[in-house]
Amino acid sequence: YYNQCLRKSYSQSKMTATKTEHVNVSVSGIDIGSLNLDVDKFAQDIISSNTKNNDKPTTKVFTNGKASDNSTPAAFVSPANLYADAAKSITIAKSGSGYTMKITLNSESCSHTGTAKYNASCSMPLDIGVIDFGAAVTINKCTFNYPGTQLTATIDSQGRVTKLVTHMPLNIADAEGKALGVTIKVGSIKGTWDCTSTMSF
Repeated sequence: YYNQCLRKSYSQSKMTATKTEHVNVSVSGIDIGSLNLDVDKFAQDIISSNTKNNDKPTTKVFTNGKASDNSTPAAFVSPANLYADAAKSITIAKSGSGYTMKITLNSESCSHTGTAKYNASCSMPLDIGVIDFGAAVTINKCTFNYPGTQLTATIDSQGRVTKLVTHMPLNIADAEGKALGVTIKVGSIKGTWDCTSTMSF
């Protein structure tokens, strides 16, 4: 039902979507080896680079499923391919003339070269392609842990999603890589990605 409602939104002849994102990041357990760098500044740079676009709304208008840059609603708002076995819990309640659906995903983990199957089916998971460790850093290994992403969809009387709120906690453990030829280690990165998308037709 969730996929069906989201796809119905995307299938409208015209849809205006506005997305606002907020990332929180904390870093601990950094070992930069022999690099002559300030550890606190190194950690702060990671935090700053991942929060620079916080709370800046982005709007796209989709006509017959395409925006002016040729992107699709699924690529901008969220994929609509939620797996049946992805949900740990689902609640749906009457809200005005429509419904509010709340979904909590099962926890999952993957390596830095892997894919978070459940999260990728219905959200934009923070992964090695998204997390910015700095231009001079190459990550060779780490584990991404997604303890339970939450989706809250507002569905109108016509069965279209008009608002989607995503709350994604993330823990990155045992990150190891190279910076300027020196091995660096980051014991823990914890964060959340909160995204609110509103759609009008």
